[in-house]
Amino acid sequence: MSTVFTTYRRAVLYTICKAIGNGDLTKFLRSVVAVSTIAAFLGNSIGVELAGAMEKPDMRFPAPVDVLSVNNSDRALTGLCLPASLGEIKKQYAGTNGKTVINIQDAHCNYSCQKNISLIFDLLNQETNVNVALLEGGAGEYDLSVFQDMKDVEIREKVADYFVKEGRMNGAEYFAVNNPGRVTLKGLEDENAYLKNLKIYRDNVRSKDKAEFILKSLSNAVSELKTDIYSPSAAAIDKTEVDYLSGSIDIKEYAARLSVFAKAIPFLREKYRNLNNFMLLVEEEKGIDFAKAEISRDEIIKATVKKISSAELEKLTANMILLKNGRMTESEFLGYIFNKANTVSIDVERAHLDLVKYAAYIKKNEEIDKDKLVFEIGDFTQELFGAVCRTEMEREIFAASRDLEILKSIFDITLTRTHYDRFISDKERFTAVYFNALITKASNASGKSVVLPQDLLDLDAYVAEMVKFYDAAFERDRYFIRKIEKSTRDTGIVIVVSGGFHSENMSRLLKEKGYSYVAVTPAFDPKEETPYFRLLSGGEVKEEKSVTEAISSIAISGMLSDFK
Repeated sequence: MSTVFTTYRRAVLYTICKAIGNGDLTKFLRSVVAVSTIAAFLGNSIGVELAGAMEKPDMRFPAPVDVLSVNNSDRALTGLCLPASLGEIKKQYAGTNGKTVINIQDAHCNYSCQKNISLIFDLLNQETNVNVALLEGGAGEYDLSVFQDMKDVEIREKVADYFVKEGRMNGAEYFAVNNPGRVTLKGLEDENAYLKNLKIYRDNVRSKDKAEFILKSLSNAVSELKTDIYSPSAAAIDKTEVDYLSGSIDIKEYAARLSVFAKAIPFLREKYRNLNNFMLLVEEEKGIDFAKAEISRDEIIKATVKKISSAELEKLTANMILLKNGRMTESEFLGYIFNKANTVSIDVERAHLDLVKYAAYIKKNEEIDKDKLVFEIGDFTQELFGAVCRTEMEREIFAASRDLEILKSIFDITLTRTHYDRFISDKERFTAVYFNALITKASNASGKSVVLPQDLLDLDAYVAEMVKFYDAAFERDRYFIRKIEKSTRDTGIVIVVSGGFHSENMSRLLKEKGYSYVAVTPAFDPKEETPYFRLLSGGEVKEEKSVTEAISSIAISGMLSDFK
């Protein structure tokens, strides 16, 4: 055991004991982030110590509810975990060719995202020893000397931070600049393919406003017609979806409302396992006193700490760090605490029922596939709406409303691969002629007069040009795969930083080629104002708000790479 870890461990034990003595354990538990920050600086010696810290549950202790579990070793490829404050692992699978790609899905130019990418690089570098990264928006080698020649570390960090805020430096570059020698950056792009993709966007900037005006007019017309065409039930479901998509209600409230609508159709929920389980959890929350559960957790830890040995106290400390660093789930930590409490004759089930309920609740929550939940809730809403519709016209208006949102995403660069495939598979439903015919038919049926823009038919040309932008993005993906293949011949493992739109297609191509794959989504503030659109368009349009990680199709060219 290293001296530095022994000293560190004593300091943590002293802090715990002092917190217990002051009756301030809750404050300590909430500030474990300070402990994990210290741990990050102590390097590999801590990793070895923590690896054996989490013991299996004592099977002599009967689980009060199904809350006791062993560490799930395949939860993340090669044991990779992330603190929730940095982001989450969205997708992972083991390949067959012995090579691994860790794909960080970038929200281009979003400051909080870039700072978390830098921290994720720090963690990955320590945990996996990966030291090569390929970046979207870059070509060839990266020259960091202009920053690394700055001898004053504080000034270098501040200058780099300024460029991150301006959208001219990404999180990977920020990490590399401030941590010389720890990572080699290389461009993921073919320069000609990138510039072709960028030119298509910039050539269409001037028509973007016109297209968005037409789409807004169509959306307004459809919304007006809904009031006369929808049944009360259909209108209620539609309003609920609109409220959710606009951010007026969160996903819990959305699921709760859908659950009420679906009571008359119980079989429908059974088709959507993740959504059904989520709906059940929303109901289950009502029977849990979360404040009491927190008090119970603190009381159990306090009582247990007073009765266990110093060696066991060290294990408790290590498990707190594992929990904070994402290497132990909350349900696993509670299972460990319950078992430990039982060994010192604390009756958890009888005296702390709210905590027992909470432990069962949190375990079920951890088992929900959050990615699938997002898709299930959309499909469920559509099927639920179809079940309450009285006429085919209601279904057509509902579908048109959704399709207009897809068209909007084409122009604001928020199109996902799933929606792109939907567009390609049924292009006729996305044409100005189709929308005009549908709105005219609905207008005649309802007796309501709706005025559409005179240049409506120009929409198809605008859409066709923007689709070329996405086609060019897919062409770039093929070059990405070639760069990845070349890099992993030497390293075996590489970090790839790209927008979420590329990540969807890349994961499929990499899986076909036998790569192990981990998709990491950094935490970030989606409401944060970014310079993304201003930089992407060459400064020709006003800055837009919020670029989300799931949709960015093209990165700003790296000023430190070999791009001309």
